[in-house]
Amino acid sequence: MRLGALLFAVLLLWSCAAGPAPPLPLGLGPGFDQIFPIVLLVIAALLVWKCLPSIQQRFRKTDRSAGDLEAEATIRQRYARGEVTREQYLKMLDDLQRKHR
Repeated sequence: MRLGALLFAVLLLWSCAAGPAPPLPLGLGPGFDQIFPIVLLVIAALLVWKCLPSIQQRFRKTDRSAGDLEAEATIRQRYARGEVTREQYLKMLDDLQRKHR
């Protein structure tokens, strides 16, 4: 919703600032020469909007959050106190590490 409002505002300001101008020589026909740059801008905005979460997720996978480090510390403490077996300890650590792959 915010992206749509922002895009509308940018296009509105752009159209007001541009004023009357000769058509771009793209050869698309009357009307389309003026709309084509706007269409390209919308397509570029949609591509960025769709790709941004996957790019952010790719970078987040390499980062270990404080919650994950705390979880590993808790698992180590439980193993040291004898609350979990070695197999359970290794399984829990493996589960945490798989979350980041």
